[in-house]
Amino acid sequence: MSKENEFQELLGRLNAVSGGEGPDGKTVAMGGCFIMCWSKFELLCLGDLGVAKADGPPAAYQDSIANFVAAHIPDGADFSPFKSAYDFFHQRYRGPLEFTPHFEALIEEDNRARRQIERIFNDEPNSTREKVRALLLVCYRLRGNLVHGNKWETGLADQVRNFTHASGVLLAVVERFR
Repeated sequence: MSKENEFQELLGRLNAVSGGEGPDGKTVAMGGCFIMCWSKFELLCLGDLGVAKADGPPAAYQDSIANFVAAHIPDGADFSPFKSAYDFFHQRYRGPLEFTPHFEALIEEDNRARRQIERIFNDEPNSTREKVRALLLVCYRLRGNLVHGNKWETGLADQVRNFTHASGVLLAVVERFR
């Protein structure tokens, strides 16, 4: 069986176990790309800070992200590689008057990430470091929602651009700051 046929067969099976509501091929491909980008970011930027320890509590990803950003991203770093993703996520999650239902689905009950992202997206003066930290927290929440199944509840239909921009953020961080 060819690789394309294998992919289509797996996609069909995924659709079947999803009650006919499975994602399309592009969503699966970009979701997979995003997870691979997260994996590379975690390895190269977070190291063992982002790995759960067998003999202890799960790693605090948000602390690991904050520590990485503080140690490796200068306040005055060039923001242009992140601007497109920042503008996309800002528009998706921050409406003209309040945060959107997309933001609520992204954050769920993670009040720590909520506070940090809201502070940046509310257009307070902020540095490249703060904006990249907010973008990495968006990536972290997307990753958690995808890996732990929450995206199945809120829907995968409009996730291609989320995964595309998040992958771009992760790769830009790895390329520039590791």
